[in-house]
Amino acid sequence: MRFVLQNKHTGRYLKRAGQWVARLDDAMTFEEMVDVREYCQAHLLQDVQPIRRLMPYLVSLLRQR
Repeated sequence: MRFVLQNKHTGRYLKRAGQWVARLDDAMTFEEMVDVREYCQAHLLQDVQPIRRLMPYLVSLLRQR
């Protein structure tokens, strides 16, 4: 499982520092929640929320059920 950051006001996802995109697939991913916290602190990000993102192979397994 990975994480992406979503802006709470715009609904857009972080692609890289200062760049936000509409598509979840274009967003920067983080391996661990601790990485999300450290990135937010280092870049002084506020009004964002972490979103859990399943890896593509997990999504395909869930669809088979």
